Amino acid sequence: AAIVGAGADEGGCAPRGADYEAFYQTLEDSATPRMLAEVGRAGHMQFLDARKAMMLDPCTVGAVDDSSLRELALSVTTTWVSSLSPTVVARFPADEQEAVVREQARLSKQRFYGKVAGRATSANVMELLEGEDWGMEVAWSSGGTG
Repeated sequence: AAIVGAGADEGGCAPRGADYEAFYQTLEDSATPRMLAEVGRAGHMQFLDARKAMMLDPCTVGAVDDSSLRELALSVTTTWVSSLSPTVVARFPADEQEAVVREQARLSKQRFYGKVAGRATSANVMELLEGEDWGMEVAWSSGGTG
């Protein structure tokens, strides 16, 4: 599982024990392959495409740009899925396989994915993601990947 966690509200939006850190801990306890990208200066709702369309944003807005945060989350997700191996993606239902292909095509237009396309493996996925300048501070963690 790949998780991108936002920590700007310090538990105000997602209470401690029911947040991304607790979910990651559960994955760690079960030895599930996992990766965590913590963006301490991002708000929980900043992942939404149309956050500003909400009448009320119940969570603290962080200092990072919304679109940059979404780009990070999409890149992490796509790179993580790509690293799993074609045999895993091949087991997805046809519509999900098509979604992976569409997302890979979209990201191939961006500098980051152009650098890592076809190179992500379970052995190097963290190195590839950590080596990228995301324009924000990201604390990376992983485990259970062999």
